[in-house]
Amino acid sequence: MKLNIDDYCTHFLKAARNQSAFDVFYYDFFNKSAKEYGYIPRPALWITKKTKFIGFVISCSRVVGFLWKYLAFFYFILKLIMILSRRKGRVALSGSLVDKLVLVVCNRTLEVVKQAAPKDEETFWLAVPNFNNTNSPLKCVSAQSVLTFFELLKAFYITLRVHLYLIKENDPSVLFQSYTALDWIVTYMALNKINPGTLVTAEHHDRWAVLLDTYCEHRKKSTQGQARLILVQHGLEFTATYEKMAMLGYPEGLPYKLENLNSIYTYNSDQFNIFKCHILKKDAKVAEPLCIFYEYKLLLSDIDSERKTLLIVGNTLCEDFHLDLFSKLSSNFEIDFFYKPHPVQKSSDAVINAEWFFIEDKEYYPAVDLVVSYPSTLVNEYRALGVTVIEHDFQSTDLFVDELIYTLENELRWKKFSF
Repeated sequence: MKLNIDDYCTHFLKAARNQSAFDVFYYDFFNKSAKEYGYIPRPALWITKKTKFIGFVISCSRVVGFLWKYLAFFYFILKLIMILSRRKGRVALSGSLVDKLVLVVCNRTLEVVKQAAPKDEETFWLAVPNFNNTNSPLKCVSAQSVLTFFELLKAFYITLRVHLYLIKENDPSVLFQSYTALDWIVTYMALNKINPGTLVTAEHHDRWAVLLDTYCEHRKKSTQGQARLILVQHGLEFTATYEKMAMLGYPEGLPYKLENLNSIYTYNSDQFNIFKCHILKKDAKVAEPLCIFYEYKLLLSDIDSERKTLLIVGNTLCEDFHLDLFSKLSSNFEIDFFYKPHPVQKSSDAVINAEWFFIEDKEYYPAVDLVVSYPSTLVNEYRALGVTVIEHDFQSTDLFVDELIYTLENELRWKKFSF
């Protein structure tokens, strides 16, 4: 049974609802109203910027929403041109079934899947259209390279239909999510064409995880046969996230929960329980997925320094605090500072230009003496390698800085400057 346009529309709506739910979560985290901002996607990337743009968004959110309804067509044309420009020739598929396919969304996918899942030289690494494969440690096949030119035009047409479907839903919380529709449809069509026996993802609940889950559900109803779905955990999950989402109007936490997962590689039993309670559908049509525990190990790079070294794990939510922390510590101790930004966030100019070593390489992890971080996956990964880590929350204050200075001087015995 082939997918029809209605199938693409309903499947994408499920993905859009999950993305929108997390956007609403982040709006609330910043003490902002998603409705006031017109549900513009991915607030974590831009809402902390102290620019006039934020005020413009608030004042024009309704106008922007109206324009998006009727001018998105031109955006989709630009997206199609970009997808075609990144298409380095077409990849011809052999007639044999692809046994295992890994959907590559970012370099983190490559890192965790290679460590967790069994090694297999025959694995097909399929990259989503917007993944930059240039600096990737492993060459992947872009989804658009699997499709013919006319199939890409068909994907463009389906994207327009999906956008119209979201308009008819009359739900402002999902309308803007169509900005990712073309990439999503192209990837879905590539999967349909490749017809893999097993799918592997490192995404937990976003549009790409929903894509693979709905694809596996479709395969059950088709003549192509069932496909197995494997999930590899890429970062920590927190129960509080989903409890908060329930308070924000999503009673089940996630609007759409995965139904077709066969195996999951996760960090420990506590993390697996979070997946079972909040990410996987409890009355799923398949048995509880097989759980395999694994430990992700960072590859640290040596540093040539006679000073003490400190890594600050960055996040746009903590930029002002981190800059203040840097200022106070650098005036008290002789330290070489490293700053590693969040991999999917854009740091401010103040952070980029600060007098620390700003790490642009997403695969570079320095072997420092101390790590200071918000509740990040890197906390556990550095601790597992014996590196001292001091964790702070997102609303840290001067008290934390004073306590850290005390810890460095009295517990870790770092020498202060003599004045």
